[in-house]
Amino acid sequence: MRRLADDRGAATVVLVSMLVLLLALTAAVLQMTRIAVARAQVSAAADLAALAAAHAGQCAPAAAVARANGAALVTCEQAGPDFSVRAERDVLVLAGRHVRLEALARAGPPD
Repeated sequence: MRRLADDRGAATVVLVSMLVLLLALTAAVLQMTRIAVARAQVSAAADLAALAAAHAGQCAPAAAVARANGAALVTCEQAGPDFSVRAERDVLVLAGRHVRLEALARAGPPD
């Protein structure tokens, strides 16, 4: 059987296309993983900040705890013995863009 001259190099083009697609898919998965990890971290920072505020009975230590856990404290409000906090964190994604993640948490004093 004789090969057509037009088919030469077609496998290379397909292989390069598949490699580019695989790299793009890997980059997307890595970005989603980065955002998921940062979301868990900001949630943990908000939880710990709320617990610190409830333990101290005031909002003062909440900012330091949130900052120590990689987030910024946005609000801390006291409603009776309970404290509600909101923390946020910026995450770098592709092309230099940032995504702001927020988490809310509430805690009360230990019984």
